[in-house]
Amino acid sequence: EEEALVWNWIDALPTERRNIFLMAKQQGMKYKEIAEQLDISVKTVEGQMGKALKTLRDKAIKIYLFLIYLEKIMKIFKICR
Repeated sequence: EEEALVWNWIDALPTERRNIFLMAKQQGMKYKEIAEQLDISVKTVEGQMGKALKTLRDKAIKIYLFLIYLEKIMKIFKICR
């Protein structure tokens, strides 16, 4: 379930950003290799990776904070064990 959620986040990235992210993380390519294959600069790869990671990190933080908030609300209403 959590894995599917992360894949949904990845799928929602802009196409070029998603492709760069997957080339780096799934295929294990180095930034220089990605840049050469896509005919873009290494700086572009770095920038797109930074944006992808920030997006994914921000989404994860929001889910984490929501779960903490939900737990507190449940305790208030004694719904938790």
